[in-house]
Amino acid sequence: MSERLFALLVHDQPEPFDSLKRTLRDLHIETYSVSTCRDAEDLISQCQPHIIFTESALRDGSWVSILNIADTAKVPLNVIVVSAHPDTRFYVS
Repeated sequence: MSERLFALLVHDQPEPFDSLKRTLRDLHIETYSVSTCRDAEDLISQCQPHIIFTESALRDGSWVSILNIADTAKVPLNVIVVSAHPDTRFYVS
């Protein structure tokens, strides 16, 4: 039996994450959503997601905060930054 994949979504706005959630569930990937870096840190330490999708800006931090949290995980985590709005300054950074 294969391991079930788990994705953590860190966002406080519904778009584009509602569409992403549906797509991941169609691919049989479990999802869990949190809206703060603190909640993401708590969840990562408890259940080790396989991948993290995050907004670029959050109430208590940013995508950099999520990368730093992911770096402390017991296993390597992939982090993908998702945004509904084009931001060329973000892409440059």
